[in-house]
Amino acid sequence: MADTSTSTPSGEQDANGDRAAPSQPPAQPEKSLEEAVSELSKFPIFMKNVPENIEDNPHLLALQNLVYDGETPESLATYHKNEGNKFFKKGPNFYTKAIEQYTLGIEQKSTDKPVNSLLYANRAAVQMVKHNYGHVVNDCTKAIEHDPTNIKAYWRAAKASYELEKWEQGYQFVVDGLTQQPSNAELIALQKLLEPKLAAKRAQEAQKQQEEETMRQYRKALQIALDLRAVVMGENIYQLSAIYEGSIYVDENRKLHWPVMLLYPEYSQSDFLRDVNETETLGSHLENMFGPTAERAEWDTENKYKVEHLIIYAETNACRPKEPAKVRGKTGFDKVKRAVEVPLDMPLAKALRVPGYIVPGVPVFHVMVRGSGCHTLFLKQYE
Repeated sequence: MADTSTSTPSGEQDANGDRAAPSQPPAQPEKSLEEAVSELSKFPIFMKNVPENIEDNPHLLALQNLVYDGETPESLATYHKNEGNKFFKKGPNFYTKAIEQYTLGIEQKSTDKPVNSLLYANRAAVQMVKHNYGHVVNDCTKAIEHDPTNIKAYWRAAKASYELEKWEQGYQFVVDGLTQQPSNAELIALQKLLEPKLAAKRAQEAQKQQEEETMRQYRKALQIALDLRAVVMGENIYQLSAIYEGSIYVDENRKLHWPVMLLYPEYSQSDFLRDVNETETLGSHLENMFGPTAERAEWDTENKYKVEHLIIYAETNACRPKEPAKVRGKTGFDKVKRAVEVPLDMPLAKALRVPGYIVPGVPVFHVMVRGSGCHTLFLKQYE
């Protein structure tokens, strides 16, 4: 005979009046070990590292609410200060965490100034052992602003300034700290280290100022001497300072001395006369170099450079004047380059006053053998 019974919902009676057994929920697939560990790692107690953004983790948010619920900026600032201290005491591997906690405390904007001062000063202490001396000074300055009696802040700021070789800044922190606590041994010891450094720096600065003043006076006297002689200075077009030593100066007899460059275009050679008195002639120097008793220059293979055969030229308008207004409208200063002969017996002072001659940093003159092929080509370029 066929079974005519029907199934009934859980908890309902069947046709015979008996209660049917409840049906079982569908079986859930078993999780792998990796999935189980992944699920557990979402709970704070099983976390190896706390994520930077906790907003996506309800468990961490709940913990944070427990910490912050009912707290004031002042209590939270103190809490983060204490947490930072714990991390700092744990050693170098936790310095970053300590800085983070002190920073969180500062960000509470507490009205408790002594606590704020400690937050800045303690963060500076961590930065000190990390050798971030600039950060130390900045944080200690803030610490002192919040609490001028924070002696450790003065000492750390002074010590960091010492390491930065900012002697004056460090010394001022020491002085300010001793104003608060005159007998502080650490500040006194640091003061003794800073005093000789500061004295040496001030002596160096005084010497530098004296040298600068001497240079100003020298330049002033030199400019007056140049103006009196109507010498026109121009740009340094030969860049001789990198190769030769020499400078313009006024001696005790108020005579100008010049370094002078002699160019020999035929052989692309040159001579540098380090010190020529303005009363001397170029011919007298050529006599020393190419006179009867002088040795032949190595480059003078034909032995034709004899003082009696030489001719000297100054090139006018070879460079721009440093002060164009001083030569505007004057004879010869028309931007046209010319070769002007300088007699061998002409004093240097007079040679520098050739109309249109602008000293290109140092006086430069061209020397060649009179009537030579080089002489002809040299003049031709100025036609």
